[in-house]
Amino acid sequence: MVRCSKFIITLLLVLSSFCARAVDLPKIEQIRAEKGELVVVASIPSGLKKLTLLSRLKADGSAWEPRAVARVDGAGGRVTFRVPNSDRLELLTVKGEAADALPAFLYEGTNAFLARGNGAMLMNGSEPEGFPTGAPSAGNSRDATREVVEADIYKVRGDTLYLFNQRRGLQVIDISNPDAPHIRGTLKVGGFGEDLYLLPGNEVVLLAQEGCYYWGGNSEVMIVNAGTPTPTVQATVSVEGAVTESRLVGTALYVASTSYRQIRTGDAVQYENGTWVTSIDLAAPANPVIRSKKWFPGTGHVVSATDKFFFVCLQDYRFWDNAWSSRTTIKILDCSAPDGTLVEKGSVFAYGAINDKFKLNLSGDVLTAVSFRWGANTEVETFSLADAANPVKLGSLTVIKNEQLFATRFDGNTLYVVTFQRIDPLWVIDLSNSARPSIVGELEVPGWSTFIHPMGDRLLALGIDNDNGQRVALSLFDVSNKAKPTLASKVTLDQYSWTEGNYNEKAFKVMEEAGLILLPYTGSATNSFHNRVQLVDFSPDALRLRGFISHELQARRAFLHKDRVLSFSARELIAVTVDNRDNPQVTANLRLSWPVDRVFAHGDFLVQVENGGLGRPRLHVAARTAPSEILATHTLSNTAPIVAAVARGSRLYVAQQAQSSLTVPGSTNGYRFEGLLLSAYTLSALPALEFIGAATGPEQTEWPAQDYHAVWPKEDLLVLVGQTHGGWWWRSDAIFAGAPAGRGWGMPWWGGSSGRTLLAFQTRDTGPSFASSATIEPTNSYSTPSLPLALNGMIYQSHSVAEAITNGTYTVVETKYRAQVVTKTNVTTSRVETSPGVFETRSETNVFSATEFYPEGLVTNTYPRYLYATRHLLNVVDYENPSAPTVRRPVNIPGELRGMAANGAAIYTVGQRFSTNQDSYEYWLDVSAYDGVSAFLVDSLKMDAADYLSAWDGVDGILIPSMKESQLKRFELDVASAKLKVTDAEALPPVHTEVTAKGSRFVTRSDNELRVWAVDAAGELSLLRSGRSEGCHWIDITRSDVDSANWIWAPLGEYGVARVPTE
Repeated sequence: MVRCSKFIITLLLVLSSFCARAVDLPKIEQIRAEKGELVVVASIPSGLKKLTLLSRLKADGSAWEPRAVARVDGAGGRVTFRVPNSDRLELLTVKGEAADALPAFLYEGTNAFLARGNGAMLMNGSEPEGFPTGAPSAGNSRDATREVVEADIYKVRGDTLYLFNQRRGLQVIDISNPDAPHIRGTLKVGGFGEDLYLLPGNEVVLLAQEGCYYWGGNSEVMIVNAGTPTPTVQATVSVEGAVTESRLVGTALYVASTSYRQIRTGDAVQYENGTWVTSIDLAAPANPVIRSKKWFPGTGHVVSATDKFFFVCLQDYRFWDNAWSSRTTIKILDCSAPDGTLVEKGSVFAYGAINDKFKLNLSGDVLTAVSFRWGANTEVETFSLADAANPVKLGSLTVIKNEQLFATRFDGNTLYVVTFQRIDPLWVIDLSNSARPSIVGELEVPGWSTFIHPMGDRLLALGIDNDNGQRVALSLFDVSNKAKPTLASKVTLDQYSWTEGNYNEKAFKVMEEAGLILLPYTGSATNSFHNRVQLVDFSPDALRLRGFISHELQARRAFLHKDRVLSFSARELIAVTVDNRDNPQVTANLRLSWPVDRVFAHGDFLVQVENGGLGRPRLHVAARTAPSEILATHTLSNTAPIVAAVARGSRLYVAQQAQSSLTVPGSTNGYRFEGLLLSAYTLSALPALEFIGAATGPEQTEWPAQDYHAVWPKEDLLVLVGQTHGGWWWRSDAIFAGAPAGRGWGMPWWGGSSGRTLLAFQTRDTGPSFASSATIEPTNSYSTPSLPLALNGMIYQSHSVAEAITNGTYTVVETKYRAQVVTKTNVTTSRVETSPGVFETRSETNVFSATEFYPEGLVTNTYPRYLYATRHLLNVVDYENPSAPTVRRPVNIPGELRGMAANGAAIYTVGQRFSTNQDSYEYWLDVSAYDGVSAFLVDSLKMDAADYLSAWDGVDGILIPSMKESQLKRFELDVASAKLKVTDAEALPPVHTEVTAKGSRFVTRSDNELRVWAVDAAGELSLLRSGRSEGCHWIDITRSDVDSANWIWAPLGEYGVARVPTE
């Protein structure tokens, strides 16, 4: 193992050295083993905000595997990764990107609402006998006149499933026939969220985040009428801060949200973190009323409720009892008023941190709290709330010291507590004497439990087994003799596994009458990774793993309806038979969502492209009037992801490129990649997609591009331009008429070449046929290409290279040193056990040579001073003969190619250059005359820095949105005066604006405001349509489309497709 680890590090250093040849790329600087971990330190340049540590096996041809991700502020510097050390021979590299695929906040989407409360799972719309309804308040809730309900992502009433699917909004699903479920109605929700409640009528209450960032903006309570085919919002209530917990008691909704509040002390301003508790009267759902709003400073977001009291737990981290730790203040609010009015009562102070709702219980007038402090004790405390304004502490119990507190559960006068250090003690505590709680039993088992489900004299526990890995564990305990609890049975899932149920018990479905547990989980074993719902049988004495239900994405919930088990993820609802629990048979699979990566509008239909990668690539067809209802789906037979798609006339062309390599016997590099596959479909018979034909390009020896750009140098010639590993695709938001629909970031796997591959296909009526492959070799190891433009049978594209320019010299007075080799001796001693109980001290002498440096005086040295600049080169590929294209020599041009005019005789570029005194950069728009051999500068226009990255070419001119002037300007070359002139200017919002071409029209995006424009022959601009996109989704206008009515159809990735404007 030691020899292997050293060899691994040697390979890593060689790869890092290879990476270092590139300019402004992440560079691995240090690798070391530390306590079973591999620590990798990398330097990163400014501008990169996402760093990914990747690994792959040297000899098995596997794809690069992400091992760790770090997100930084883009200022540059260093980043440290820590990953478990591997006993396999691996290579590592660091991949840098300026941003994610989607902004950080979606990946974080649902996390804002993960801190949800407990609640009963409904089976067939009713509550199973003996199934507890809510954790902390179980002692009172069964006799309550007002039911206490907790939110979840779904609810079932009769034959209707209500699902708050963050990827689509509220989905109302008819499950009257479980073998043929269908979506009855959908309400797109502008914010993020996934918690809902059902009111007695047809109303559904949704809790959503208003703002586009978790810590920004407020939250919103939406009351929706779900009884109509199209659910509609009846009313909304704004709630300050981000919702963390909620309870519905009768028709009163209590919402806890975290926020910051400004505190002024004289002239000083401070911000105080705390929790808002807002009560909303929903007796008249269409007219909700806020009854109370109370602020509690502090951290922690644990709440609990009965029909009488609402408890808010606030942690106070400070120096308690000679150690830094947390204590908890439990605020007591009287919520007995049916309209939701809250009255503050007293407070009780718990010993330590209360981390979840299962640590509190109210039985009669006695409140019991379980808390712990890191490095200290786990404590059970009881308080009398007979006078809630003046609570009195009754008693306490120290359960154990120096162990972390995990699962707790109250069952009548018995409390079950799980702590963990190296083993998992299950403690059985008697609460019958509230002044003297006592431990009556204990059991030690490996791992730890996170959730306990009492069933009389049995306990079901969900947790983690950490013996040789870490996996989901289910345990069955016999507590019929509370003094001697025993482990009756235990099962584990896979070699490594994870479940949402370990932090949100709503994902853990126990059906006692059926003797069945449904547990969604994600797991991995040798050469497999899967998302499943595991079926587990249980009896009083045994647990038994049965079959499972497979899902594409993480399964969220499963429940029994009629004689079927229904399970769902954000993407699909699956119905299975359970007659044979070892082999459940799928009887229905309803698509709930699908990724939309590109959109094409054709007539009355939309073609929604799902690129694939994690799943199969697919083409979905929907009507423009109902984009969320799929009329037809075509699953591509080839599983490679889609890397380009383009519609032309009544044809759709789809390109697929495998990203994994093939081992080829006898090849010099050992690996080759499958050729790109181009398929053609006709759009004339929509919603049916008719396959016309396909063609395959040659195998590739370089790492293939992950994104290609489609251009048409000739009417029947499609060329796909892709970049091999190295460099970036930079989103310049400049597109020439007829150019591809945009580009995005694509980072190389490791530093190296930035060549471009051009694959040409003839597009005839019988289908595409491969014509040729051309390569533009990189000028050096760092090259950033522009978008390719097509004109007159040729493709034009520029790329940039970094250069160091000598700009004078500078002198430094330095100390001169003399090197001298010296001999050193190092003596080490060790104590060795020579026999049992007998030790001997031994010493070892090591003599070695070392070089030492001695100062000899001062010396003045002269060094060159460098300026680092970017040079731009124009590449032209001539397709006069499509089967043998000619790649011309590169031509030096002033900046990045943005457009062409005068039938290719003039080119527009944008770029940086040094100011007159060479102490800063300036940004310029240039127009040059191009004769096929050289480019000659004609005129230049200095631009504001904010406008540099946005320019669009069309009708022989170039468009530049100016944030400084809040205008969209069109410039064109006046040949007579040899000057750039403004032909038109229109108002824009004073924010950064992106521009992209859509045939003869173009689209601008200013934040979430989108506009469709046209340019006439005189160069004048006309606004065709404008509107704002809803919600918090970033819209990629380059992959959007504009229909004949000038509506913009935008892909939202996992969130579907949106029409802008909506009205």
